[in-house]
Amino acid sequence: MKIGLDVDDTIMRQPELFSLLSHAAKEKGWEVHIVTTRPDTEPDRQRTLQDLLSSDISYNNIYHLPKQLGEVQDCPYEDLDEYHKFVWQKVRYCQESGIDIYFDDDDRVIELFKVFAPEIQVFKVCKHDIGL
Repeated sequence: MKIGLDVDDTIMRQPELFSLLSHAAKEKGWEVHIVTTRPDTEPDRQRTLQDLLSSDISYNNIYHLPKQLGEVQDCPYEDLDEYHKFVWQKVRYCQESGIDIYFDDDDRVIELFKVFAPEIQVFKVCKHDIGL
């Protein structure tokens, strides 16, 4: 089994939950993939590593989107707008990596998974704070 986790407004919104989930998954021999729209730059890679360390997230791999909004060349879906082509790269990574379950907060990303990767079970992380 392979799990994909978004960082911003997912792991960072509920770090205790995703710490428990990531450690339990790894104990079962599952893979945990971090899939973030943060760009693949040295400062962003370092920030991501620090956030994962401070949140006590156990993982196998980190995927940063390789291109910025408006620079996506390899999306085969011409009818998507620039933002959707950009975040579609998350879908492509998850399909190519064999991700079974994916967690994200962005409705637009979740919709792309439903349309282009219905084989991946997607869970939405709510943006409201618990206990308020």
